[in-house]
Amino acid sequence: MNHNYNNIMETYGRIVYTHKTHEKAVERLNKKVKCVKLIQIILLSVTSAGIISSLTNFFSPLFKVYPNSSIYFNLLIIGLTLVATGCSIYDLCSSEREDLQAHKVTAIQLLFMRDKYLRLISDYKDDLINKSEFIEKRNELFNQLSRIYEESPTTTSKDYREARNGLKNNEEYTFNAGEVERFLPEYMRENQ
Repeated sequence: MNHNYNNIMETYGRIVYTHKTHEKAVERLNKKVKCVKLIQIILLSVTSAGIISSLTNFFSPLFKVYPNSSIYFNLLIIGLTLVATGCSIYDLCSSEREDLQAHKVTAIQLLFMRDKYLRLISDYKDDLINKSEFIEKRNELFNQLSRIYEESPTTTSKDYREARNGLKNNEEYTFNAGEVERFLPEYMRENQ
């Protein structure tokens, strides 16, 4: 039975890491989507809101002194327009928003699985289930977890490194002594 318990503990650890890795993927993709959106908004605003025509009027004295500068200015405008169009096309064609949503869904599913495994470990340690119930529940959870893994999007090595850093160095999955107690109403706290 010790091997089964160790197997459950190892699976629990993997779920914690995988969950955190998907959370880091969500953070990464969210930053990327927001950055592309911001660039797209700025460029589209600059190239389509009449700002360029007013800048042309503003720089007209410069264009008289340096006639070639108007050519460079127009090339700059064309370049900004092309970049804005490219960002719009990229945004329409990329699957990053769908990937972002898939990572969110997977992270939530893994959070539930993590809690189920934690309950199984607790029940086993508190002798609330017998060996056959333990094995049956282990197999059931394994099947559920396999389906989640099969449907989950892939993560990057950077996501994993950030998850490992968050779990090991920043203690993103741990609580300090008494921290959880403070979430309870005062009358339910152990120290009262």
